[in-house]
Amino acid sequence: MKIPTSFLALAALTLVSISHARVVTLTAQATGSVVGTNEVFIEDYELAEIVSFPTAMNLNSFIDVLKDGQRATLQTLAVGGVGFEPIVVAGPATIRLRVVNNVSAGLCTVKITPESYPPDKSILVAPGSGGAAITLECSTNLVNWMATTNGVYTNLPAAKFFRIKAERIP
Repeated sequence: MKIPTSFLALAALTLVSISHARVVTLTAQATGSVVGTNEVFIEDYELAEIVSFPTAMNLNSFIDVLKDGQRATLQTLAVGGVGFEPIVVAGPATIRLRVVNNVSAGLCTVKITPESYPPDKSILVAPGSGGAAITLECSTNLVNWMATTNGVYTNLPAAKFFRIKAERIP
């Protein structure tokens, strides 16, 4: 009995809408004259959004965005009492929370999409009897799928979606 299993490996336009974000909260506290820091690295396939940097909690805090050898800094003095517009950064980049006063602590929250590749979206073909027939498929409408080959796809007349189909062999 063959059990067909298929899953989405890459969907060019729907990747963000089907993936879940991971949320990272950075905290830091300065100790004496030592600046407190905490950071998160954004991979080149990820997008980060700074969604929270509360003014009242971050009076001596800064957020540094390190990207392409440059540093952009957000501080709560610039934020004011009305909050701030979310900052969106495409990876690769580092978002660093920095606290400079020894009686202060800082906190910010970053939403990162897409989340790390989920293990339930992978195929394991175990050693021993049985196996699987693996096929790369593509579609322009997510309804009609056809087998395709690995390669470079450029100058396309329409968006292409890709998935990997596994047909288990008992």
